[in-house]
Amino acid sequence: NLKSKAGRNKIMLIANTEYWLEFAVERGIEIGLRKAYKHTDEPTKDDIRDAIYNSIWEGLGDGFKFKKEDER
Repeated sequence: NLKSKAGRNKIMLIANTEYWLEFAVERGIEIGLRKAYKHTDEPTKDDIRDAIYNSIWEGLGDGFKFKKEDER
């Protein structure tokens, strides 16, 4: 049993990665769609796709840290 300096048991936290990925993607789609229509009533398909894509990656960046393969 691991003990902290205060004598309490340490707890290991394991995130449900699938849940958080799904959450980030769904939220990114919602936010991106709103962003695509923010300044125009008729965004192009590319505008919609780009806004959704960028919003998904922004959301993933908020919840996850990404490293290149050669980084530790």
